[in-house]
Amino acid sequence: MANETRTYTSNYSSSMRESIADTITNIAPTDCTFTAAIKKGKAKAKYEQWQEDTLSDAANNKQLEGDDVSATVVTYPTNAHNYTQYSYKVFKLADVMEYVDKVGRSSEQAYQKGRHLAMLKRDVEYDMLNTAAEAAGDASNARASCGVKGFITTNDNDWASPATSNVLTEDIFNDAMQDAWDVGGKPSLCLAPGKVKRAISAFNGNNKITVNTDDNDKKVINTVDFYEGDFGTVKIMANRFIALDSSTTYFSTFLLQPDMWEQLILMPYRTEKLAKNGPSVTWMIDVEYTLKCRSEKANARIKNLYIA
Repeated sequence: MANETRTYTSNYSSSMRESIADTITNIAPTDCTFTAAIKKGKAKAKYEQWQEDTLSDAANNKQLEGDDVSATVVTYPTNAHNYTQYSYKVFKLADVMEYVDKVGRSSEQAYQKGRHLAMLKRDVEYDMLNTAAEAAGDASNARASCGVKGFITTNDNDWASPATSNVLTEDIFNDAMQDAWDVGGKPSLCLAPGKVKRAISAFNGNNKITVNTDDNDKKVINTVDFYEGDFGTVKIMANRFIALDSSTTYFSTFLLQPDMWEQLILMPYRTEKLAKNGPSVTWMIDVEYTLKCRSEKANARIKNLYIA
């Protein structure tokens, strides 16, 4: 019997159904480690203020019994402040998108609401970490809430400018810890970009890196480490939203006392349907917030770190 060769014609091929998995894969990171670590509170105005106080330096205090006394000048708390920042995401969908058969979701509106809310929360995390200064705003410029990079000024003096010699060492890390400790701070959280976290994990001095383990599953979980040093134990967490200080190889790392930070919400996250204009619907997800730092001296920043 002669061999038969059968081929699909173009007409037959066009009549076949497409094969596409009914799932959507999105690996974009949504873990906002700074926002998750700090307190949450309420803002009452677009310009939030709070007070900070301190003590005089400890000194030798010996006095004569029975001597006349003189009072020292009383110092009063100082005002710290920050503006609220308004942020939003807006998306528009044709009405027909709720009726067509879709891959991986039954409602396009519900899917896009969740997607845009996640993106907005990432933006808030980014701004609370990286915004260098508050801004009052005006008719042409939006208000800005100062972030961690703008707040930490006392213990922020490792390298003023980028250089390939700015290499993180265990001594430099401990110096930053001590800077905060010397003035009363107790940093317990280190937020670091991925490359910097790897450098910290490679420390091999007399201090210890403890890796969090799951005894039940008999496995090592490398997402959270603890650095045990002379000035306390610090949880080391990678953060994907710390912006570069400059160029493509210079980073900041933050040593934070989480209870000194608070996210104040003036207007909570809202999802609003805007006015309809034609066969489509526009949605806006918005929030207004600010960052409160009760004492910036309790924290430290190592900046302009060079990681090859």
